[in-house]
Amino acid sequence: MNIRSLYRSVQRAPMAALVVIVLVAIVVAVNASTFSAIHALRWKALPYVDGNALLEMRGDMRKFDFIAGLNAGIRDALEAYRTHFSGVAGFTGAGQERFDASGQGWRLAQVTPRFEQVLGIAPALGRSIVDGDAIDGADQVMVISDRAWRERFNADPAVIGRMVDFGKMKLAVIGRESADPENPVIRKQA
Repeated sequence: MNIRSLYRSVQRAPMAALVVIVLVAIVVAVNASTFSAIHALRWKALPYVDGNALLEMRGDMRKFDFIAGLNAGIRDALEAYRTHFSGVAGFTGAGQERFDASGQGWRLAQVTPRFEQVLGIAPALGRSIVDGDAIDGADQVMVISDRAWRERFNADPAVIGRMVDFGKMKLAVIGRESADPENPVIRKQA
């Protein structure tokens, strides 16, 4: 269809042309609004020190029933070759719920040593997870959130060293983070 025939079609049915133009304008406006909202939600900085500088790398091949995590070998290789970033940290299982011996549900995430340092956060009580915590045979440890500290331990400052029994796994509390309602428990990489 050339421009002349298009012009003649519009002259013959101006109302139909107007309806098409208005519909196209509405679709464009809705798409622009939707993508602007998605962009604002997806690309906002995380609430950490230099949140704009954080980068997430993920290998997710669920179709093949395989998820590649940040194991010690990959983390060490990234650390050895890092020139454009200040640190490497990984986590897995965020939001995974486990029940302790008393039946209370805990959301657990396994994290690599120095996880908190890379994010620029420090425990409000106790210490962070360090390299020595990831050695085979080392005690299993966890850093709890402020929310878990208040709800599960009645804000007891003597919580450091307490054991939480998850059946086959017992974790020693080594630290308490600042208030963060989204992550009740952060623990070391197994």
